[in-house]
Amino acid sequence: MTDTGQASPRTVLLSRIADARVRDPAAAEPRVMQALREELAIPLRGLLGLCRAIADEAPATGSERLVAGAQRVHGAGELVLPVLDEALDLARIPAGKHADEWEAVCARLRNYLRPPVTAVMAYAGMFAEDPALAGHERHVAHLEQAAQAAGYVIGLIDDVALLLESLSADGPAAGAGPEVRAVVERYRPQQRARRPQAGSQGTILVIDDSQVNRDLLDRMLSRLGYRVALAEGGLHGLALMRDGDFDLVLLDIIMPEVDGFQVLHQMKLDEALRHLPVVMISALDEVESVGRCVEMGAEDYLTKPFDPVILKTRLGAALEKQRLRKMVGTEER
Repeated sequence: MTDTGQASPRTVLLSRIADARVRDPAAAEPRVMQALREELAIPLRGLLGLCRAIADEAPATGSERLVAGAQRVHGAGELVLPVLDEALDLARIPAGKHADEWEAVCARLRNYLRPPVTAVMAYAGMFAEDPALAGHERHVAHLEQAAQAAGYVIGLIDDVALLLESLSADGPAAGAGPEVRAVVERYRPQQRARRPQAGSQGTILVIDDSQVNRDLLDRMLSRLGYRVALAEGGLHGLALMRDGDFDLVLLDIIMPEVDGFQVLHQMKLDEALRHLPVVMISALDEVESVGRCVEMGAEDYLTKPFDPVILKTRLGAALEKQRLRKMVGTEER
C-alpha cells in the first residue's frame, strides 16, 4: 500500500502513479490515469470560469487594449478542457496497455495542454499588473487567480513528466522538485528490481534531429530494456554506425543536411551496414516517403507522435527477423 500520511494531494497523486508503475501497471493504471485527469480537470474548470469572467468584466475598464487582452485569456482558456479530454481519453488506450501509454500521455500533456495554459498564465499575470486596472479590484483578483490556477496545472504536468523520467533513470531527473524527489526515493528500489537489464533486448541507434524526439525515444527504449545511442543528424548517425555495433536503427526521414533517404542509401552501399535493420520515423503526412524508404530496404516505420505499443511491437518484430536471418546465414555457412 502507498503510505502518504498527511501528504498534499499532489504528492498523493504522484505516489499513486509511482505505485502503479512499480507494482502492477496493467491493473492499476486506468484508475490512476483517471485520478490524474480529475486532478487536472478541477483547476482547469475553475480556470475556464475565471477566463469567462475576465472576458465579461473587461469592457467595464474602458480600455480597448485590456478588452483585447481579456479575449486572449478567454480564447486560450476555452482550449484547455477539450485538449485534456483528448490527452487523457482512456477509451483510446488498448486494454492492458496503460503502462506503455504513460510516456505518450505526458508528451501530449506537455505538447498540447501546456501551451494554452501557459498562455493564460502569461496574459493574466501581465494584465493583472496593468495600471489601467486601478479601481477594478475584482477584475485584478480574477486575473491573479487565473494565473495561479494555470501555474498549478503547469507544475503538475511537469511533475508527472519528471516523475516518469526519474523512475526510468537511476534517480531524480534534472529539475525535479522536492515532492518528486521524495516519491522517487521511496520507489526507486522496487523500480530497479523490476527494470529490464540495460541492453538485454539489444542496442538501438536513434537518428533524429529533434532533441525532444531523441529524449522521448531514449526513455521509452531504455524502459523496454534496450541500450540506446543517440545521433542528432545523418552524418553523426553514419559515423556512429561505422564505429559501433548496433542491432537496429531508428531513422528520421526529414532532417537537415543529410536526410533519412541519404542515410539509408549510404547504408545499402556499405557492405558492413547494408543488413542492419532500419525502422523509419515519419509524420502522418509522409506516407509516400515511407513507401519510398521501404522500397530502398527499410524494415518498417513508426509515425509521430509515438505509440508505445506499436513501438514495442514493431521493434520486436524487426529484431526477430534479424535474428532469424543471422541464424539462417550461420547454418548456410
